[in-house]
Amino acid sequence: IRTSILLGLAALLRPEGYLFFALSAAWGLVQAWSAAGDRRSAILRWLASVLAFAAMAAPYLIFAFVTTGSILPNTFRANARELATGEYLAGYVRYLADDNLVILVLVPFGLWSAWKNQRAWPVAAWAIGFPLVAAFLTPNLRHHGRYSIPLIPFYVVLGSLGLNEIASRFERPGIT
Repeated sequence: IRTSILLGLAALLRPEGYLFFALSAAWGLVQAWSAAGDRRSAILRWLASVLAFAAMAAPYLIFAFVTTGSILPNTFRANARELATGEYLAGYVRYLADDNLVILVLVPFGLWSAWKNQRAWPVAAWAIGFPLVAAFLTPNLRHHGRYSIPLIPFYVVLGSLGLNEIASRFERPGIT
């Protein structure tokens, strides 16, 4: 519930908070559904978390709807379709390459490592989910891709996992 409250506050600060919550809630539901033991109580805890987020986010959504007729921020329509989806994704990757090509090369290996380790799935989901959702909802790269800058730590984590994945292929028994 604490995480949902924090994500509710994040959603009040930046619209990306809604996506982060959606990914977290989906992950939480998968975890609750596959919980060993009392699945019902795990799903009820998940539902309580969803309601906690809603309690934090709802006042702004109601205010926005009453004052503007939409729950979306008033700048959403201005940013909504600046670039074609493919052009946005290519530009996004170009910015990542310009920022740190080594990390970009290691990210696919990190994604493979994350796939094998469920604890890393949320990192991978955010690093992939945000640009894909943005490509369809708000594909703009204004100001040198400033909306992608908060994702850099996630790519560094994935790059580190990728480096570890590659290094593990060269380990030899008995050598430390």
